[in-house]
Amino acid sequence: RCKTELVFQWVQQLVVDNIRSNVLSIPPPVLTRCFQELSNGMVAFHCAIKIASVPFPFPYAQTCNLLLVIHWVLTPVVASNWSSSWYSALIFSFVQVFVLWNLDFIAVEL
Repeated sequence: RCKTELVFQWVQQLVVDNIRSNVLSIPPPVLTRCFQELSNGMVAFHCAIKIASVPFPFPYAQTCNLLLVIHWVLTPVVASNWSSSWYSALIFSFVQVFVLWNLDFIAVEL
């Protein structure tokens, strides 16, 4: 986090130094927009840090896992009642359970 703020400060300092030495001879409205965009980037960075630092609620995660297990148990039963052949029930159950568990594992990695 501190490295990002340090680089932000360096970029701002380089812009200001080069304006003073007439390397960047740009009109003030363009210069203001440059600093505004740099500032917007830092605001977005700090918002991302806040989101990343908030932990995911443990009861919600456990409830999701419990619902996945219930789905895993009940899907073959329901699929066998709805379909006329055992292989279509097997394929339907496998795809449903596989997709939902993979979505859960992807969410855990995020």
